[in-house]
Amino acid sequence: MNLRLASFALFAAFAATPAAYADCLTDIQSIMKAMEASGPYRVEMEIDSAGSKSKLTSDVIMPHSMRMKGEGMEMVMTPNGVWTSQGAALQKMPDSMKDQIQGMIKQGMNLGLASIKEPECAGETEFEGESYSLFKYNSDAEFMGIKSNSSVQMYVDDDNRPVWMVVDGEAMGIKSLTKQKITYDSSITIADPQ
Repeated sequence: MNLRLASFALFAAFAATPAAYADCLTDIQSIMKAMEASGPYRVEMEIDSAGSKSKLTSDVIMPHSMRMKGEGMEMVMTPNGVWTSQGAALQKMPDSMKDQIQGMIKQGMNLGLASIKEPECAGETEFEGESYSLFKYNSDAEFMGIKSNSSVQMYVDDDNRPVWMVVDGEAMGIKSLTKQKITYDSSITIADPQ
């Protein structure tokens, strides 16, 4: 999985009366915005696309640090810079790359919030053996030059944080199903590579 597709996967990553529609949209947007201030978290992604399966894990400390690992690729970002690897040792990238990546993250989050359509507050449900509040929505967007459409199921815990997201989408004519497990963990740290 190359860095561009990995970044896209990470951030691709979401019959009512108008009043209920607006309330549910506000709920979803509030949950997603609160995630930005929720402290360190880990996202474990399983992506099934075009008959092939891949996994991607990201540790995130908003807004400045991220460690992303996939098959044959790794990226680390801290306040001091960005390091990437495509199967070899991590190499420091030009300083401008950190600003570019932070800009992509912010743009992706803003786009994700703005592109929510047909929100549905589906109530309590069981998923992966636990009880969650389920929110559903569709999204049509263009990010990093890639047009995509998706249907999202977001499972929210008692602390009003998304802990599972299932995204059934299509981009560049390729369908994919992405399952994300989000774990909030204050012990996560991200340091400059040695």
